[in-house]
Amino acid sequence: DPRDPHRQLAHGVRTVYEEADRDIGEIQKLLPPDSTEVLLSLYGVKDQYPTQELSQRLLELLGYQVPFTGDGVSWSPLGVARHLLPESLRFQISALLPDRLQQSLLSSGFARSMDFRRSRAFVVPTGPGLFSSHIRVNLKGREPTGCVAPGRDYEELINDLERQFRALIDPVTGKPAVASVLRTANEFIDGPSQLLPDLFVHWKSSRHFLRSVVHPQGEITQRRPHFFRDSFHGAPGFAAFRGPAIEPSASKDCSILDIAPTLLRLLGEPPSASLPGRDALAS
Repeated sequence: DPRDPHRQLAHGVRTVYEEADRDIGEIQKLLPPDSTEVLLSLYGVKDQYPTQELSQRLLELLGYQVPFTGDGVSWSPLGVARHLLPESLRFQISALLPDRLQQSLLSSGFARSMDFRRSRAFVVPTGPGLFSSHIRVNLKGREPTGCVAPGRDYEELINDLERQFRALIDPVTGKPAVASVLRTANEFIDGPSQLLPDLFVHWKSSRHFLRSVVHPQGEITQRRPHFFRDSFHGAPGFAAFRGPAIEPSASKDCSILDIAPTLLRLLGEPPSASLPGRDALAS
């Protein structure tokens, strides 16, 4: 790849693991010789499917993100292609194009998807946003066509957006569809960020595709997206134990519920009788 002439990224993933191993080794050098070490992997414990269109439909339902209603069809080659070719075929063609051109098409499509002068908030179309929603306020002084005043208007809009997302119900489970809503302003920085989204919406882990969610103002649906897969987070996790009270052994399967009673035993504390799981290190 011409962007990496010295092939520094040829084994990028392996390099990351090597650096992680090296850092763990440096931490171990700082620990007392009689310490017990526990390494837990957080990767692989959450199932998730794309949710980006649900966020967009919610903002459209509330009137915050106003769809673009242009006058006719653009007669540029790209505009004609968008008008004549079905969406499924456009996706197939896009997958064959260079990354930079795909990003350009994504930006162009986003720019024509909404009326920025009338939209008070919008969903940022990002890769990570497939599984969590990134919401940006159309803030005056920050966005080219900002229409929301900083201060009170901004805070009221952020508060309402958070309430609306928390009101969504998964019709399959009958429970809230959103796990948490995190705002960047006053959490990580003082005031609205120039670069980050204003809200990060984390949807609840789900082993089914959310075709719809229920809102007090009506049902919101989404189509099965072209990019359709779960988040590649498999159920099995990873844990490693080392210390004077731990006998070396080969790997074996255990439940994530076994971690708590195992750690209690290593701390010399008896696990509660009501605590699920078992001591994973017991013979």
